[in-house]
Amino acid sequence: MSYIYGTVCHPENVDPEALAILRADLQRYPTDGHVELTESVVSGGLFYQNLRKPPFPSEAPLKDPKTGIIIFASTRLDYRSLLLKKLGLDQSQLSKLTDTQLILNAYLKWDEHCVHYLEGDFSFLIWNPSKQYLWGARDPMGFQPLFFSINGQTCFFSSHTTGLARIPGIDRSPDEVFFANRLLRAEGSLFVTPYKGINQIPVGHTIRIDSGKISVSKYHHWQIIPSSHKVSREDYTSELVTILSDAIETRLYADYPVGGFLSGGLDSSSVMAILQSLLQQGSGKSLITTSSVHPKGTSFRNEDERPWVDIFKKHFPETEINYCTLEHIPPLRQEDAEFFSTVRLRRYPTTFITEIMEGKLISEGCRTFFTGWRGDHFISRRGYAHYIDFLKQGRFFQLFCAIRDTAAFTNRSPKALFKAIIKENVYANHFGVRNRSDRNLLNKEWVEGVLTNKKSQSRRWKLYDTTHDFSWFLPDGQASQQFYEDTSFNSKQVLKRMIPLSDPRIINFTLQLPAEEFSKGGMDRSIMRRAMKNYLPDELRLRNTKGSFMGNESAISAKIHEQWLEQINISSLIDQSPLRAFINPSEVKRHIAEHKKNIKTGNVDLQHQNTYLLNMLGFLFFFDGKR
Repeated sequence: MSYIYGTVCHPENVDPEALAILRADLQRYPTDGHVELTESVVSGGLFYQNLRKPPFPSEAPLKDPKTGIIIFASTRLDYRSLLLKKLGLDQSQLSKLTDTQLILNAYLKWDEHCVHYLEGDFSFLIWNPSKQYLWGARDPMGFQPLFFSINGQTCFFSSHTTGLARIPGIDRSPDEVFFANRLLRAEGSLFVTPYKGINQIPVGHTIRIDSGKISVSKYHHWQIIPSSHKVSREDYTSELVTILSDAIETRLYADYPVGGFLSGGLDSSSVMAILQSLLQQGSGKSLITTSSVHPKGTSFRNEDERPWVDIFKKHFPETEINYCTLEHIPPLRQEDAEFFSTVRLRRYPTTFITEIMEGKLISEGCRTFFTGWRGDHFISRRGYAHYIDFLKQGRFFQLFCAIRDTAAFTNRSPKALFKAIIKENVYANHFGVRNRSDRNLLNKEWVEGVLTNKKSQSRRWKLYDTTHDFSWFLPDGQASQQFYEDTSFNSKQVLKRMIPLSDPRIINFTLQLPAEEFSKGGMDRSIMRRAMKNYLPDELRLRNTKGSFMGNESAISAKIHEQWLEQINISSLIDQSPLRAFINPSEVKRHIAEHKKNIKTGNVDLQHQNTYLLNMLGFLFFFDGKR
């Protein structure tokens, strides 16, 4: 885990003040060390936190002594042994080379084609003095962001936008394309950020900056191509077990205690079961997990995860289980202001319980933790393609049979399931998308301009098509993945999330499968359930329900909203916000007043419009000049 920053400019234009700003911004994070590299053209540094203990070397910016090539990288590579073999290096170098060194070696061997050989979470920039250009890339999943800004003859870069936005001369006004994308779910550029003067490397793309000219190229393409050759169901499940085991094992290299999030659902239970098996075969270390449960005596027992976690504990008694409940809401942090418009937006109570769970793992000495997150996207959601095929082909009898079987397995009514499928797969404009209730909070003319594709400066948008037949769930189709770093931290430690179900090898595998493999016999995620037959007890493997983090989410959300709204002068924030062009100030203020009144009287419900309101206020706070 590392954070990079720096400048690329003519030696006469070096700006020590800008470097100091970028350095100070990243010093907020707890790290093990800081390394700087200063050359005539490139200057910068890297803050690192080790996942491996010495004598394994720490990450650092590097300069190749022969070519003068310089690299700054924020990276965590997977399948390092395989990369070492492709590079023609001896396996004894595995514990001697950092991930940055491996990327540099790959670039020296394959030039810009090196990105096709790299697997893992990475973003990096390389200065090539002989070609006089800056070149870099970001991995296909996008968990390591990298931002840059060009001001005059200088290129500034950093792992976060906040430092770049504080550099004098950088345009930090709101970018309209970004907010069209977020507020209206309109398709926009993956290149933009909330600030006009700051851009990012999109996921699965490379970037080249040559004499001030920027060129972006996509190098990774997800392809939904079901396999044409017939393979037995046993072969499918066997291959999934192999790929998933490899995905977990390649991420299992930290020398610190191994943490995990265990919900008792299929995805997390599957990951933890394989993880526990690998730990016993290898280091013998035990697995430390946290699970969110309701306080004892709760009235929401049907939603409590404790019984399912207890089943896992009975089957894997060596696993250390920690139960966490939401009894105290943590105070809002500065970090919330900076990431309110991203995945870090704490709009649901689940985010607070997650923070408590992460804090427990950090206190146990963990620096990484595993989770089953994303399995619902790449394993479960893929099954929707089965229904989409039926809809497109007009095979309604087969569709209703599939719905009947799935409804029976999930204890849902066929009517409710059919309605959900239709909503997921019918074009948005069939539901009168222009009349969505939350859009009265936005500037009417701006909204209509976006919807009718008649914006100024030749900008054009179109709304996301909710049919998206699964492709929207891929990283480069999700705005949330474009501005995100998957770490959590407190004042002492950073905790890196390991997500084996988001391994590109697993995603590519699922994209090649016939859709019916995900919904055989009416069971959603059928292939996952079959693959886990020898790992999980049937109570977990065939579980047809899924609980939630807590029961009364509306009441807890109301408390969160109240806390946040009371800390900020919302009226002043709205009146002074650079986002006034996008919003309807009077309508937002009226809605806030009603929302506060409902909170005090206890007449509040967790509705999309309320979370949308908090999201929009987060955007305003993002640009608050007092931040």
